[in-house]
Amino acid sequence: MSEHRRTRLYRVSRYGTRIRSTLTSIAILLPLFAACGDNGSPCDYTETADPTNDSTAEMTGITVGDHAAHICGGFDQGHFSSPIQSADDDRYRVTVTAATPILIDVLVDDGLSILDGVTIRFFDPTGVLVAQAKPAFADHAAFLATLPAGDYDLVMSADAPGMLQGDSIKYRVRLATMPACDASTDPANYVEKTDGGANDAVAVDFTKDPSFTAMTSSAPESTGLGIDPGNNSSITGAIDTTAHTDQYLDRDTYEFTTGGDTNEVGVRLEWDGTSSDLDYIVFEQGTMLPIVASNVSSPTGPELQMFAVKPSTKYWLWVGGFAGSMATSYRATVCGQRFFY
Repeated sequence: MSEHRRTRLYRVSRYGTRIRSTLTSIAILLPLFAACGDNGSPCDYTETADPTNDSTAEMTGITVGDHAAHICGGFDQGHFSSPIQSADDDRYRVTVTAATPILIDVLVDDGLSILDGVTIRFFDPTGVLVAQAKPAFADHAAFLATLPAGDYDLVMSADAPGMLQGDSIKYRVRLATMPACDASTDPANYVEKTDGGANDAVAVDFTKDPSFTAMTSSAPESTGLGIDPGNNSSITGAIDTTAHTDQYLDRDTYEFTTGGDTNEVGVRLEWDGTSSDLDYIVFEQGTMLPIVASNVSSPTGPELQMFAVKPSTKYWLWVGGFAGSMATSYRATVCGQRFFY
């Protein structure tokens, strides 16, 4: 199977740099908290060196292992960098000991929607970028980073077209081990029914802008699944080798609904054999703006991400076989979580 569009360093929310030009037009940040340390979630470390931490990491003393840790800071005026369209960069040194992926939850107090977004990067001590994401925000943002044990510089970047004005925009970052989202061996909660092109729903081509186009001759299958905190639901189906004019072969789309207390969802996609490369994308119902894409170039999987969602909202789970894949069966496990802050 040929190597293809996977230029990112790990599974990234916000579908990576290939279509970054389509992202900055989206007003995504919401007013989330009054001040760091409220709502029973105190800051383990608070930014102290804004004038210099764009280049020199603050030593937080935080270890990400068997418990969650919080970093609080603010995006401030006077730090705009035009080459990367960042209004302020804040750098923090953390140590990772956890053996599982790290879940990063982000809250930003941006009630005026001043920012185009927030980009989070992890660098190793030699300055090599090892993980990056520009997550989508609901009432917060969330994404996974797989980091071997060691020290890292966590860099928070405020994406904006110019200098910030006025008061600091406060944020909080929570780092914790990933909640369980394991595939079940029980019979699937929903089995693909229509296929034959009837459930394609979306054409996907990361070489184009826009990369996502509605296929009006088809529609998602309504699974009837409600995704509640602490509950896992599974969807099974099969991908064949039917060719399309975009970058993917067969694709299947499923509609599910988040529960009233669900504001975070994980999706684990696994498939049979070692000759296929399956990806998934999650859209809010009826939109062509994904909130997450998990599309690592891998013939074995799994594809795994966690991301923020809105409660009581319908979403589409799109599963596709990248060009060159063989036919295969798959199981998608959808896990609901409730993030408290």
